[in-house]
Amino acid sequence: MSYRRKTTAAEDRAMSWSTITVLSAWMAIVSAINIQLIPQNPVIQSSVTLNVTGIIGKIRTILWFKGPDTNSKNQILTYLPNDDSPIYSGERYFTRVQPFPNGSLAITDLTVHDGGQYTVKIQTHIADQASIDFRVYEPVSKPIITASPSQVQESDAVNLTCSAANADQIIWMKDGANLPDDVRLSADNTTIKFSSVNRTDAGKYQCEARNIASQSNSDLYSLTIPYGSECSTCGTNTAVISGVACAAVLIIVILLSICFLLYKKCVHPVHDIPSMYGYKGSPYEREDPCVIYDNVLELTPARNIQPYSTQRLKEEPAYMVLQYASESHYNEINR
Repeated sequence: MSYRRKTTAAEDRAMSWSTITVLSAWMAIVSAINIQLIPQNPVIQSSVTLNVTGIIGKIRTILWFKGPDTNSKNQILTYLPNDDSPIYSGERYFTRVQPFPNGSLAITDLTVHDGGQYTVKIQTHIADQASIDFRVYEPVSKPIITASPSQVQESDAVNLTCSAANADQIIWMKDGANLPDDVRLSADNTTIKFSSVNRTDAGKYQCEARNIASQSNSDLYSLTIPYGSECSTCGTNTAVISGVACAAVLIIVILLSICFLLYKKCVHPVHDIPSMYGYKGSPYEREDPCVIYDNVLELTPARNIQPYSTQRLKEEPAYMVLQYASESHYNEINR
C-alpha cells in the first residue's frame, strides 16, 4: 500500500510561483522583439523603416525613443493603437516620423542627423523592448583622377590621385583589369605612386569610389609616356625655333635690299654718268649724285661759258638749270 504525503499550503504556493517564473522566462525568450532596417544602409533624402518583429500578443502601447536610454527627454512619441488619437508627441518628436500599429516606425527625407540609437518599448501582456543603432550615408560623388605633374615624361616621378567625397574605399583599374602587382599605392589607396614612369606604365586608368551605401566610377584617364623627340613640348619648341629663323632671314633680306638700293643710288651712278658736255674732264664726272642741288633761275645768258656757242645762248630762252653749290664753279662763270 502506497502512501503519499500531503503538501502544505506553503509548498503549493512555492511550486506555483516557480512555475510562473519559468513560464515567464520562456515567454520572454520566445517573444523577444527585434528591429530590422529597411533598407539596411539608408542614404540622405531617402526613407527608412525601423521594422519591429517578434511581437506576441495584442499591442497595447508603443513608445519610441532616440538616444542612449529610455529617459523621457529622449522620447519621440507614444502610440496607442486603440485610441481615437493614437499619437502623443514626446520631447524628441519631429514631423518626418510615422508610427505603425505593428510597432514599426518610418522616417522620411533622411538627413545625416537622423542617424543614431533608436529604442522601442512594446507593451502587450508583458513589456518588452529592443534597440538599434544606424547611420545615414551620403552617396559618394563622381571620382576625378588627376596627375602630378600634369606634363609627364619618361623617368619622371608621377602620382595619380583619385578624389571623391564620402568615399570609404577606392579601387583602381588599368585597361579594364586589376592593377599590376608592382604598382605602389598610398595607405588609403587614393594615390598611385610611380617613382620613375616608363612606357609599360602607359594606359587607361580608372578608379571606383565606394561606401557601404553607394559607388561611382571615374572617367578613363589616359596616361601617355612620351620619350625622346616625342615629348609634349617638342612641337611647340620647333614652332618657336622656326619662327625665329624665319624672322632672322627676313631681316637679313631687308638689310641686303636696303644696301643694294643705296649702292645703286649713291655709288654706281658716279661711274656710269655720261659727259653732259661731250668731252672728258667735265666737272660733273666727279660730282656726287647724292649731294643737294640748288635751283637757280638763269635770267641772262652767260656769254662767256665754254664750250656753249654764243649764238646758241642767244637763241635759248631763260630756263631753270641745276647748279652745283660749289664756290669754284661760280669763279669759273665770272671769269
